[in-house]
This record gives sequence, C-alpha cells and structure tokens, in this order.
Amino acid sequence: MNEKILKTNVDRIGDPVILLENDIYYMYATFEGGLPFHVYTSLDCKTFEDKGVCLSSEHCFAYCDIWAPEVFKYNGLYYMVYSGRSKCDELMHVQIAVSNNPLGPFKDLDEKPLVNIPGKSTIDGHVYIENDEKYLFFSLDCSTNIINGVHTSQIYCVRLADDFKSVIGDYVFVSGPTSDYEKLSGPDWQWNEGPYILKHNNKYYMTCSTNCYNSIWYSVVCYISDNIMGPYVKQEEKFLMSYIENVISGPGHNAFFVDKDGKLKCVYHIHTYYDAPSGIRTACISNAYFDKDDKLVIDYK
Repeated sequence: MNEKILKTNVDRIGDPVILLENDIYYMYATFEGGLPFHVYTSLDCKTFEDKGVCLSSEHCFAYCDIWAPEVFKYNGLYYMVYSGRSKCDELMHVQIAVSNNPLGPFKDLDEKPLVNIPGKSTIDGHVYIENDEKYLFFSLDCSTNIINGVHTSQIYCVRLADDFKSVIGDYVFVSGPTSDYEKLSGPDWQWNEGPYILKHNNKYYMTCSTNCYNSIWYSVVCYISDNIMGPYVKQEEKFLMSYIENVISGPGHNAFFVDKDGKLKCVYHIHTYYDAPSGIRTACISNAYFDKDDKLVIDYK
C-alpha cells in the first residue's frame, strides 16, 4: 500500500461513507452479506471502533440485501439513505431512515420505500441539498434494467419533498456506461452506480463507479454539469480512480467528506484480497482536491 492510501481497520464491508460530527468520525458501510448496517467511530480516521448495529430489519422495510448507507445531518436530525430488498416484490428500493443520534437506531420515515419504479430495482441513493432544495441521485440497477439485451445500471436524479418522504416530478437520466473502459466486465452487464455530488466554482461534479464490484476494474469516473440535474458530461475519457498493479484492486463506491483540518477527503473501498476480488472489501481514505484547471483529483497514486 502506498503512503497516499490510508487503509483503515474496517473490512468485510463495502460502500463506505464518513460523517464528521462533534470531532468524531462516523463511518457507515454495507455490512458483509447485506446484513443490517453497523456504525464505526474514530477520532483520527485511522482506527475505527465498531459501535454495533445502527439500522436493523426491525426498523426498515427491507429483509435482506441492505446496501450503501449514506448519512447526512439536516435541521438537527440524521438521515440515512440506503437501499434494500422488499418482501412485497423482491425488488431493491431506495429508502430514507432517520435518527436523532448518529449512532442510531435509524428508523424508516415511511412504511413504503421512497423510490418505487414498477418492475425496476433501485440502489445507491445520494441526497444533495442546495438552498433548501433537495435532490436524490440513485442507480437504476442492472439486475432489472435491460437495454437492447444488455443489463445496464444507469444513474437518475429526482427532486425530493421537504419531509424526504416522497419524490417530486419526473426521474431525469444523468449517466450510463458508454465508454469502452466502462465495459471491462464484459458486454452483457455494465454499470454506473454509487453517485456522489460535489459543487465547485458553480459546477456540479458527480463521481460514480463503473464495471462490476468483484472485478479488478471496479473504478471511479467523474461527470460535470452546470446544472444540478444535468446534462452531465465526463470530466475526462478515463478513470478518476482505478486499479494499480500490485497495490490495489477495485477501488470504488466512493464518498467525500471534510476532515477536522478542513481538507477534502475521499473514502472508498478496495478488495481486501488483492488476488481474489469479491464482495469482501476494506475501507480506505485518500486526499482529494480541485486543481488549477478545476479538475477534480483523488490523490491516491
């Protein structure tokens, strides 16, 4: 591992996100096997302590495949956007839960999922708030989204109601895998998933992951737009973060946070076992910044 990659002690997870609150770093992630979410805390972002379950099936609509938690604070409460599989239709749906403590327990805002598109599974929700307007980004999952015979994950955006319990207006297409380097997992299954939005100099930067999660080529790409709901175009025709031979495999499903020193950081997972890529992954952290040309950089090499 190189010095630009901080490998934490949080492993057997995926899709990590970090919230800094009262000088404590809270990490949330998909738990191995899609079981209920745990929360981990740290004072230095190096060594985390498992504080136990923060969202269980007792308090959410899903009974399994509970994935990709993202926690944000709004008006004194802590909201968790996540996805899970419903007993009602066996599909994945994006949902939002709430707690008055970052440790939880989190409980669904509503009995019915937030995003329910008939016949489609939705995953990897991300909430962006600007001027009190609320937006949800998510991935239309490739398990049920088939385009010209190809299972294709695509990212969409929709406005949210003020209480986070419903969506407003139409779902707007944001991105899909179009470049050759986004098709390295094969021609039949392709991905854009795990969206995250940053704003810099009046432009919106959306990072997302591409290729299969258990491939060495699970990687991060970046899109840019002048408007929050698009249209978005790729920052460059290459990966923002990807495989480094003999160093890391499958860096992806990233999120950003600002540390105690005011520095922008990127948290992401890598395959725990470099030679055996799988759903067993470890949380890592690297610096991130915008260069003189307003290009988003994740400083991991």
